[in-house]
Amino acid sequence: MIAILSLGVVVVAITLVVGFYLVTPPVLEQPIVPTTPTTEVVETIEEQGGVELSPLVEPSPTLEPITAHLDVITIDEQPVRVYTPSRIETDQKVTLIIYSHGSNENVDPALITQTFNETLETYGTYFSEKGAIFIASELYGQNWGNQESREHIKHIIEYFNSEYSNKTTVHVYGFSMGGLAALRFARDYPEMVDSVLLLAPTIAMDDWTTENLNRIAQIPITLWHGTSDVNVPFSQSQEFITKFNTTNSTTINFISVQGETHRHFVTPQSLLTEIKRNS
Repeated sequence: MIAILSLGVVVVAITLVVGFYLVTPPVLEQPIVPTTPTTEVVETIEEQGGVELSPLVEPSPTLEPITAHLDVITIDEQPVRVYTPSRIETDQKVTLIIYSHGSNENVDPALITQTFNETLETYGTYFSEKGAIFIASELYGQNWGNQESREHIKHIIEYFNSEYSNKTTVHVYGFSMGGLAALRFARDYPEMVDSVLLLAPTIAMDDWTTENLNRIAQIPITLWHGTSDVNVPFSQSQEFITKFNTTNSTTINFISVQGETHRHFVTPQSLLTEIKRNS
């Protein structure tokens, strides 16, 4: 009798448990779904320099936001891309940012690649919306900083000085081969340059005698270089920095980027930080 009662209790218990699971399914642990990682550009304190990334000009709050406008003009028979703000404040100085391109880059509409076109669009749109004029010329192609290219940069500045009654500040930005023209132009015409910005620049060390280093001693210079650059050795920038710093009382703002290669890794925001610091 006791065995029969025990069997009955077990059957009832099983029936209750099965019934519970049929009515209320067990709560299962939710699977972990992998998410696509996001990349965030984090600039160092050295890069930011504590400078707020505000516009280069202070537009009236009652006016429409500034937008970018692209024109292609011709100076010295060279096509020149000009990104201009939709509005320029006439009571303030006009900031000119002149880009000196690398050896495998072309500004000529017939030769420009999609990738480089997108790079110029990024720079041009950003700076124009901040109130600056961004300028990129074909600069005679693979000029390697020759006299013709440097005179051409001078003519570009003179053209815009005439347009804006000499109320301009000039910042020359050179990448790779473009570093030759940028630095040599600053050496030849230091009075026309407010700052020089260099990214992985080619530098002809024989150019930089004590006399020539002194000619650019008062010009603010910022130089970025990736430590893994195999096109233009990182050591070349180190050698130039050492030579400059031992000759002059001023120093170059040298920003080395660990593991970076030979490419456009400097953001427009970082460039703007340096331009504002040096204006």
